[in-house]
Amino acid sequence: MLAFGIRYLNGFAVACEPHERQPERERPEWPPHPARVFMALAAAHFETGADPGERRALEWLESLPPPALRAPQAAPRCVVAHYVPVNDKPGGGRAAIQSLPQLTRERQERTFARAWLDADTVYLAWPGVAPEAPVARALAALARKVTRIGHSMSLVQMWLAAPEEAGEPTWVPDDERAELHLRVPGTGLLVDLERRYNQPAVETYAALLVAAEDADPKARRAAKRRLEEEFGGEAPSQLRPKVSFYQGYARPTG
Repeated sequence: MLAFGIRYLNGFAVACEPHERQPERERPEWPPHPARVFMALAAAHFETGADPGERRALEWLESLPPPALRAPQAAPRCVVAHYVPVNDKPGGGRAAIQSLPQLTRERQERTFARAWLDADTVYLAWPGVAPEAPVARALAALARKVTRIGHSMSLVQMWLAAPEEAGEPTWVPDDERAELHLRVPGTGLLVDLERRYNQPAVETYAALLVAAEDADPKARRAAKRRLEEEFGGEAPSQLRPKVSFYQGYARPTG
């Protein structure tokens, strides 16, 4: 058996239930969708050097059938509005950027759907699946790098769990008796996440912005020319992750 353990360190989960058109921000996502867990593993992979062995392990993982889940009960918390600062907006010109008093920080309303958990640990398990040793090592290393599932407040510890630790599931894939429909990974999701994030273009654009403020006039001109030629003077696009694969889940029988 392959199994992941996920401990919610604060005793709550912060993630909103997805919707076909827009997130239902008043409703927390629980149990965690397997696709959200996969995306956390993928983020850990991309943010820590994109090791080829990890990539092969993720491609193997996305090809598996949907996992079973062992998840505690959860109670939704009343949604409270928070006002968070957005990006700095300078009052004008390069001198203003260097003058902190002239920076203005607007605050926008945000709401965070949160679920309080009866117990702090969730397990995702694939009964009858046994990864080869290199894949198991890569998945274990990736799991150790995951620090959150969902919002940054949703802090977790994640690990590769032993079969006896994972125990019996509380939710199993079953479309006919489904009580829940959860997003699950599918073949090609890793590539799609990579395409949507558009990391090479984002990093190049950021580097050119820095170079455009260089003390050397020649370097500044070259950077500004590239910004216009390669990006049309606009930041490269980044798209939110989107998962279209859903699996019905039901409580085990017997």
